[in-house]
Amino acid sequence: MRFNARSKRPGSEIDLTALWVNPIRKTLQVLHRFEDAALIAMFSAALGLALLQIVLRNGFDMGFLWLESLLKIQVLWLALQGAMIGAREAKHIRIDLLMRWLPTVIAGALARALSLFSCLICGLGAYAGSELVAFERMDGLMAFGSVPIWLCQLILPLAFGVMAIRFGIQVMFPVSEVRHG
Repeated sequence: MRFNARSKRPGSEIDLTALWVNPIRKTLQVLHRFEDAALIAMFSAALGLALLQIVLRNGFDMGFLWLESLLKIQVLWLALQGAMIGAREAKHIRIDLLMRWLPTVIAGALARALSLFSCLICGLGAYAGSELVAFERMDGLMAFGSVPIWLCQLILPLAFGVMAIRFGIQVMFPVSEVRHG
């Protein structure tokens, strides 16, 4: 949609779509960078802490008792952060054996149906994750030290919720139509 601010001057048209699309695109780029940085930071921290634990155990015959639990939780976070990024870039695991041989129209409809199914499954995962977090919060159990277990499990509803939104977007704009920027 174009709005001609001053019809007498050529080139004075304003693209109203760009007024709301560009800020959304820039916001998404910032969120994607944050997501990438969080994954890199989590991986670096897990690797560094695991190496520290190995050196302390083998070199000094000591270690941190809570570090094993923290590393297990970091692996969970890393896996789900990776899944979120995989869904964002449409590089998640999928079975597209038939897609290559199907006509374009049928392949597009099938891609939308599979994205809808993935959206629903991830939505159920987000709901189940939020229920788990709520129950664990009521229980008041600790993961390690004074860190509650529900805080460590917050990645479950968050990651599945983000993936549900991304698959929902892929229902409206299939992967072949999505432009990555």
